[in-house]
Amino acid sequence: MFGLSYNCAMSALSTATLREKEEAAEDAGAVIRIRHGGPPNQRSVDALGKDGGLRLTYKQYRIETIDWLEAKGIRGFKELMSAVIKDLGR
Repeated sequence: MFGLSYNCAMSALSTATLREKEEAAEDAGAVIRIRHGGPPNQRSVDALGKDGGLRLTYKQYRIETIDWLEAKGIRGFKELMSAVIKDLGR
């Protein structure tokens, strides 16, 4: 229910976050051989970097997604997720 990847309300937003990060990495000169294909999850994010895609940990992905949502004006989500997912502590 509180997941970033498979919650029906959050799936497209979390995927958009990852797409934006991939584009930013390419704009900065990184070579991205493969892009993520669907809703990110721990296994797919970990495999992405090994397969020539964007390298980041699942924890980084979650934190950056929450920050991205806040920057887009989705208020309160950061506090909710920080309360629900204890390992998001910074």
